Amino acid sequence: MNKLKRCVFCNKELTGKQKSVEHIIPKWLLEELDVKKLEITPTHMTSDLKIVSQRVHATENLISGNICSECNNGWMSKLEVENKQLLCDLMSIKREIKDLSDNERFKLARWTYKTALTLNSGTNNLKNIPSKHYHDFYSNSLTLPSGVYCVAQHHHDNKVFSWLQWPIWSIQGINIDETIEKEFKEKAYKISFQFKSLILSVFYLEINGYMPALGIGIHLPLYPKRGRCGWYEINDFTWNDSIKALHEFHISIKGVEI
Repeated sequence: MNKLKRCVFCNKELTGKQKSVEHIIPKWLLEELDVKKLEITPTHMTSDLKIVSQRVHATENLISGNICSECNNGWMSKLEVENKQLLCDLMSIKREIKDLSDNERFKLARWTYKTALTLNSGTNNLKNIPSKHYHDFYSNSLTLPSGVYCVAQHHHDNKVFSWLQWPIWSIQGINIDETIEKEFKEKAYKISFQFKSLILSVFYLEINGYMPALGIGIHLPLYPKRGRCGWYEINDFTWNDSIKALHEFHISIKGVEI
């Protein structure tokens, strides 16, 4: 007997009118970036750069069938409305991240996390985000799941859109071994986006004895704005190349032993 699919967020059965097709990158944003017909090649790679799977299709066909119509047309649509103008202003640097209010930072962090969750559930990538994170995010609009962080930055873009779901971590400490590396690979995750000049990353790190470490002046916190975190100097960051900037921003989020 085939098991009925359920919405990754609210857990409703996806039958009849409950079935929905959610654009992972919302349609309004694809139109704003003018990339609806852009051919992309989503690639699932291991941490040692071995290709697991690869697809080729237009950006507008980057969709998820794991979300119900009630979520799609309800709270998810509301998140888009709340963040549309802010995202447009940030992408074109009409506004800067450092000037955002706490409320704007939180709304943007929720939008980024929603987009990251939808991307991970609907693409050919390692599915290491616990289903509990989807359910907790859906049921609590006042916070993000424990251990989830969101950071941002601007750069001088030469590409309009890209993303990374690469689960690679630089781990620092005196007790690093294969067991710790395996725990990071299986339990921690990172997802990053680049939209014009704006770079956004969400990551999850809740491993006993470790905390995240971010680059001073590079990773600007959206959520949480304060908390236990290490900081270190990044002396050489690529500000004028979108692919390199996204890659460096993504991999320079580290895990450090407490």
